[in-house]
Amino acid sequence: MPSHFRFAPYLTSAVIAASLLVAQHAVSAQKKNARADPDGPYPKVGLTIALSAGTARYDFTGQGVCLEIPDGSIFGEPAALYAIRQTGAKQRFNMTLYRLKKGGDMITFNLTIGQDTHSVSTVKVGESGALLGTGTAALERAGAGGTLTIKATDTKGVAVSGTVQCDAFNRPRESNGL
Repeated sequence: MPSHFRFAPYLTSAVIAASLLVAQHAVSAQKKNARADPDGPYPKVGLTIALSAGTARYDFTGQGVCLEIPDGSIFGEPAALYAIRQTGAKQRFNMTLYRLKKGGDMITFNLTIGQDTHSVSTVKVGESGALLGTGTAALERAGAGGTLTIKATDTKGVAVSGTVQCDAFNRPRESNGL
């Protein structure tokens, strides 16, 4: 038997070891290059957004983040919080409705369509908070989800209106950073 056949088992083991190292490096590179979800680590639910900002439209049907914190607070005042987030290639919607336990509703949102961002905040508790534009959002609950009807004017005087429908509102494990 020729002598080179004695090295076949060693050669096979070396090829397997090299393949495992290459595969491990590829998985490690994928983890390093993976981007965090801009809408956070929360479970996605069915979401429909139909908003107009001046003459521009933001229409979306798919998966997004809809969260509810029934016993939250804003600037020390007890409030239920409803947060909605959706990010696409050229559009982003990020909104929170604060339903004060003693008082009315307040909203804050940023809506980006292409290069234009529309911001509104009616959050003001005592001396805390800063008003940006004006607006309201009415929440109509339906089962585990609900529809928000928005009527607002941003800081540039652009009217923003329409609806945002969540199939369900999830509860986050932690409420920090919402």
